[in-house]
Amino acid sequence: MASFNFNFSDIRIIFCVQGYSLPYEFVLREIGFWTPFTSGSIPFNCKINLSNLDVQSLKTINVLEENIHGIKVKKNADCGLAISDAKAVLRTLYHMTSWKSNSNRIGICRDPNINGLLHKAGLGIYVVELDDLQIFKNTEDKVPSNKDLQLFMKNNPKNYTICPMHEALKCTEYPICAKVKAEFIADFCKNYQSNIDESLKSLLSFDQM
Repeated sequence: MASFNFNFSDIRIIFCVQGYSLPYEFVLREIGFWTPFTSGSIPFNCKINLSNLDVQSLKTINVLEENIHGIKVKKNADCGLAISDAKAVLRTLYHMTSWKSNSNRIGICRDPNINGLLHKAGLGIYVVELDDLQIFKNTEDKVPSNKDLQLFMKNNPKNYTICPMHEALKCTEYPICAKVKAEFIADFCKNYQSNIDESLKSLLSFDQM
């Protein structure tokens, strides 16, 4: 993963994913993305024989279905992609805005699953952990967590639209949608940068008085 000093303006695209983190593999169900020009969600269908899974894997899937993202194992999206298409999808999305943007970095948020997928797709050299952006250096601030997103959605349910892959959770929280998470993270970083810029302007104006 790249570890140089980058600004949010260097980020071409943010990727988030949802799926099932099983002991032997990550089963991808959704790639969410944000770019300065568009955002969206790519659904993936899967074939998991639940009768062949161990008890711990079944518990993991149950928790994810009912308390985290609400994507049921047996729910398939119309025209959903096969998991084997993930590399091509990631590369396509990365190149999709290349003619519009001078930036070339991929932002991720503390997620080894998308990090692994990006490296397998040959995009690992472009990956930037958003917590390491210049705007967060020398501060204790970080990119929002899933809990932060769920709290925001509870208080502002109309700000973002959750994609159709997700069903209501058994708890009172909103399901974590990869598309919404990417959008939420991008908005947070943009607002954070804007606040820094405004503070610098105020300081410069004060110095010139």
